[in-house]
Amino acid sequence: MQLQSNNIGLNYYKKIKVVNYIIILGFLIFIVLAYVLKPIDIQIADFYFSSSAYKKALQYYKKAFTEEKNAINRCIILKRIAHIYWILKDYKNYERIIHKYYKMGGKDTDLFSKAFRVSLNLWRKFPQNVYFQNKVIFWAKVLKKDKFLKNFYLWNKRFKELLSVYEKEFQQKKFTSKDFEKVIKIAIWSGEEKNYLKWIKRYYQKIHNLRSVELLVKFYLAKKEFYKALSVIKNYPEFHNLKLLAQIYAGLKKYKKAADLYYYLYLKTKNLNYLESAYFLYLKTDPAQAEKLLFLLANYKPEYMLSLASKFLSRGLEDKALNFYLILWEKWHDFRALKTAYALAYKTRNKKVILRLINEMFKEKRE
Repeated sequence: MQLQSNNIGLNYYKKIKVVNYIIILGFLIFIVLAYVLKPIDIQIADFYFSSSAYKKALQYYKKAFTEEKNAINRCIILKRIAHIYWILKDYKNYERIIHKYYKMGGKDTDLFSKAFRVSLNLWRKFPQNVYFQNKVIFWAKVLKKDKFLKNFYLWNKRFKELLSVYEKEFQQKKFTSKDFEKVIKIAIWSGEEKNYLKWIKRYYQKIHNLRSVELLVKFYLAKKEFYKALSVIKNYPEFHNLKLLAQIYAGLKKYKKAADLYYYLYLKTKNLNYLESAYFLYLKTDPAQAEKLLFLLANYKPEYMLSLASKFLSRGLEDKALNFYLILWEKWHDFRALKTAYALAYKTRNKKVILRLINEMFKEKRE
């Protein structure tokens, strides 16, 4: 009984061993057949590749690719072709083949990453070349390098494409004031007014803060759409930019209101530009107030002192005019004022001033 049991165990072991041999043999036969049944061009190409005869291998791989009909096999051949180009440091052709491989449905992201780096290096050598720029953009999109893509568009001043990226983001997330400010700058750089207006309006509608109001008002001012600018301000009671408000009133020909605002701003800031703006606007509506401002302006610029002197001279107030011409000479050393002052002093028989001005003239000539 024991002997019979041992025989059964031995037979079972022999059967298992035979099965294993059959499996191994089948696998070896499969490998041999796979190699033998490979297209002859692939066999030749593999031989040349293993012998480091890469250009010859490339020739036969290309031939095999044109004859192969199966999409998976074609992708495998393309990977081998690309590998040879990489070994030969022919990076431009490497990228071209990987691009083809991707279009045929290839999925190897490591190859795509290498193609991206190749494209980036080629672009760095020729940064103005649009072809190389497009290659970088293509692979960045494939690899979903969104942050890089935005920076790349910016580096290459491709503002319209950059705006299209932000357009997609705008549809997907909530923008902050900082986001809007950034995109509005890009819209300005794009040179297209419609883009600029679109993003300012979005900023105004979504955030509606003082900054968004100011930007929209400035846009309408630049377009001389003064009523639109005023309506924006009226919808935002917290608006306190009096300079913009003064510009709107001036555009609407409400000169007195505009002048009053500019004068108020001058008194508050002592900014001469505000005083000048108020002066010219008062000339249209309030000459008496304009003259008061002219006295202030005369302390800052010679042309206003000259205007003041001419005004008094035209009124026949020669003594006062003489004083202004003398100040013009003493403060700004205007030789024309010196000659006019001398003529007035002679006409009014002001001997003291005549002698003084003669000395000044001789001194001027000596210098």
